[in-house]
Amino acid sequence: EGTYTISRTLYVPPAVRLIGYGKKRPVIVLKEKAKDFDQPAPNDKGKAHYMIWFTSNTVHDGEAPKDATAGTFYSAIANIDLRIAKGNSNAVCLRTHYAQHCFIQHVDMYVGQGKAGIFDVGNEMQDVNIYGGEYGIYTTKTSPSWQMTILDTHIQGQRKACVLSEEGGLSLIGVTFAHAPVGIEVMKERSDKLFLENCNFDDITNAGIIESNENYSPNQLSMLHICCRKTPLAVWFRRSGKKVTGSSESYFINELTHGLHQS
Repeated sequence: EGTYTISRTLYVPPAVRLIGYGKKRPVIVLKEKAKDFDQPAPNDKGKAHYMIWFTSNTVHDGEAPKDATAGTFYSAIANIDLRIAKGNSNAVCLRTHYAQHCFIQHVDMYVGQGKAGIFDVGNEMQDVNIYGGEYGIYTTKTSPSWQMTILDTHIQGQRKACVLSEEGGLSLIGVTFAHAPVGIEVMKERSDKLFLENCNFDDITNAGIIESNENYSPNQLSMLHICCRKTPLAVWFRRSGKKVTGSSESYFINELTHGLHQS
């Protein structure tokens, strides 16, 4: 138990898992106005600075981190909460580009004025709550180009979108998107494979999902048993301008699919 304040990135090498214990979850806090965390990182893939970065190497002082890869197994964080204090506008809680047997579980992220909770997803996450930030998650494809599973997760209060994705291959089960302009946005001129089941869109003002590159064969959208409240536009297709709208303040989508159909 306890609150642990950090001022720079923690690099976690392969096969190391951070697991909190005690009657109350441990909390790791990025201190106010940590050095460089208020500035973009122009040479970094995510253009950000990270509280915790899962790497494919052991990073010693003066060495550059090597991003986790398709060969990075067993990395994980569980039962630890993360908080970004004020004055860290380009801070991200986690960078997780790892592969098999890796996960995030039972973690609350309080991003506040920071950039995001997670950059680059990998393998599996469950029982995660992400509050605030420009994005809850923003991601490119996973390191092995496999799908990413997100279970029983709550993402709310983002300034731009709960999720921004490009070829993330997201399978979302029991996920709630709330109090944000957009639920899931596929990056402009990019494609994605999105599967959503038993998800909720609550007070999403612009669009539940923004699709790009419609009618491009790798682009797929499957929605099953979706509840929408105060989300007037369920899906917006960016290229054509087509819209899937709700009939009332609260409505239910039993099934909606978009993409290549074969029989």
